Amino acid sequence: MSTPDFVPFSELDTLFIARELQNLRGRRVEALVRLTDTELVLLLEGGSAVLISTHPQRYRVHQITQVQGLGSPIAAGESHLKGLRLHRIAVPRGERMLLLEFVGTSRLGEPISRVLAVELMGKHSQVVLLGPDRRILWTLKTVTPQQSRVRSLQAGGTYQPPPAKPWSLTDPQRNPEALRHHAPRVFPVPSGEDPVAFLGTYLQAALRAPQPGLYRWQGRWMVLPHPVPGVSLHQATPSHSAAWELLIHQVQAPGAPGEPSRVVQRLRQELTRLAQYERWNQVAEAILLRRSELLQTGTLRIALPDGTEETVTLEPGETPEGLAARYREQAARWRRGYEKVRQRLQVLASSTTPPSPEPRTSEAPASSSPRYHVYRSPSGFPVYVGKNARGNEEITFHRASPDDYFFHARGVPGAHVILKTGKQRPSEADLVFAARLALQHSRAAADGKGEVAYTQVKYLRKPRGAAPGLVILTRERVLQVRL
Repeated sequence: MSTPDFVPFSELDTLFIARELQNLRGRRVEALVRLTDTELVLLLEGGSAVLISTHPQRYRVHQITQVQGLGSPIAAGESHLKGLRLHRIAVPRGERMLLLEFVGTSRLGEPISRVLAVELMGKHSQVVLLGPDRRILWTLKTVTPQQSRVRSLQAGGTYQPPPAKPWSLTDPQRNPEALRHHAPRVFPVPSGEDPVAFLGTYLQAALRAPQPGLYRWQGRWMVLPHPVPGVSLHQATPSHSAAWELLIHQVQAPGAPGEPSRVVQRLRQELTRLAQYERWNQVAEAILLRRSELLQTGTLRIALPDGTEETVTLEPGETPEGLAARYREQAARWRRGYEKVRQRLQVLASSTTPPSPEPRTSEAPASSSPRYHVYRSPSGFPVYVGKNARGNEEITFHRASPDDYFFHARGVPGAHVILKTGKQRPSEADLVFAARLALQHSRAAADGKGEVAYTQVKYLRKPRGAAPGLVILTRERVLQVRL
């Protein structure tokens, strides 16, 4: 796995995020939503949302200002949390771990207490829901005794917290010598300063007067709660959470200030290579023009318009026409690859829903609107595609009827798609058509394939106070789609 273009989430981030989350105490849980295999969103009343990511490199927890796209409720987790109020946020001293306690009463009036343990430890990051006596009610990732000798995490078992970190940025006296060794790799300790003494003073200043922002340090992005001498401030932010939102955008966006990410650099290099797809068509034409010569010698050296040469050789039993067809197929593959890479770069460059290619088999939009497109399915049903979060909201909750069909690419931000059937049963071709629209108008478009979830509108639920465009499917089916 390559080194990330940013300093990963640390115990310092955990401490200051926990302080910010104190403002959410007392709010009721609306839903616990899975966005991707590694990302959850805790939705609280009043429109507040907390992102929890266990991605091996982008593990983190922070508030988010906008929740785009589709979420699927986590039945086991949500059933234990929905309706409870966030009561307490705790951070074990010096650890990359948050404990979110929720309280409420049962239908019989008995008190209920649940704890959501968020462990932020790289590839071992985990989310565990605990009940009475630290009994595990649900885990994001089940870990059996066969998978780990250190500890298992299974529903019904007893929770054991992860081993303590040997050294800590927020507990400098835990192991001073280890901190002196490791801290300069993950924190910008000024030259000549003792890491232990500096971090103790820095923490006091940051806790007394937080000034969060996004910084550049040693060519990488970094979120800091307070300025550090000699470290370049890229942008001050109103909160630590806002700085992390900005960091993730900067890592993904090729046009962001500073050098582009490694992913973007590789994509640009690949785009330059694939842009030469027409070269192979020129080779194919030359093969057919010099067919007789090729049959006589079995080999041709072809001078191309760009000043380069290409040598071609007939395989035993192969005809010039067959060889030319091979080069035309290669040109077609490179062209498809070029379009996919170009679309992926466009997606990474966009901070919102990406530019969407027109469906290859669809008609032109039947009507125009500032917030959505309209297409026609093979059976003639109108198909609405939201252009943005407001457009998604409009077509799903104002234009769709309960028996219409809703589509959305799974696990990625993208457009809502509504297939209006007027209580008629759509054909398989109609469903596939709408599903392709959903995939093409999503972050997964550049991959050329993906999963699309669909259901009837009556099985959608919008949490109270949730951001525009967020819905939860209480029932769903999935289509595997290729563009």
